[in-house]
Amino acid sequence: MTQSHESPRIRVNHVDLQTFVEDIYIAHGLRPGDARFLADSLVQADLWGHQSHGVLRTFWYADRFKTGATQVSRQPEVITDAGALCVIDGHDGIGQSIAAFAMQHAIARTKAHGVGVASVRNSGHFGTAMYFSSMAAQAGCVGLVTTNASPAMAPWGGREKRVGNNPWSLAAPSGQYPTFMFDMANTVVARGK
Repeated sequence: MTQSHESPRIRVNHVDLQTFVEDIYIAHGLRPGDARFLADSLVQADLWGHQSHGVLRTFWYADRFKTGATQVSRQPEVITDAGALCVIDGHDGIGQSIAAFAMQHAIARTKAHGVGVASVRNSGHFGTAMYFSSMAAQAGCVGLVTTNASPAMAPWGGREKRVGNNPWSLAAPSGQYPTFMFDMANTVVARGK
């Protein structure tokens, strides 16, 4: 008789999981709305199959709150408003909240000017980019989200990490069909996998 070395699979209701993660973040000082939004972004990443940016990052973010690398009480602010373009200072706040703030501004500017570009500084990791590009598609716009990243790969012919994977996502409404969504990193495998 052979024995299986596989761990038993446990199913967890995604709503219960989101509540659990939300409670962790409230215990770390996040406002309930920020905790709910952050937890939703992580659970949704798992539901989409992006486990590298899902619930496994729960305590990674919590450590950033503890060390002060991410400031839980800071709010993003538009510091340059140039019609279709804006620059947002995230003040080292919660990356997901900053990204949502930026996308809301990009959508509003697109509706007013035909294109909307929001550039963000002083932010941090914001999870899966598709969570935010899909916001644009839901508003009837094409959304493109991209970011820089710390070195993760060697340039062609190199041996040392010098180039970031600079992830990006594209989403667009598709009429009667499901929303088109695309999310990728430029490395062979995303961090966390």
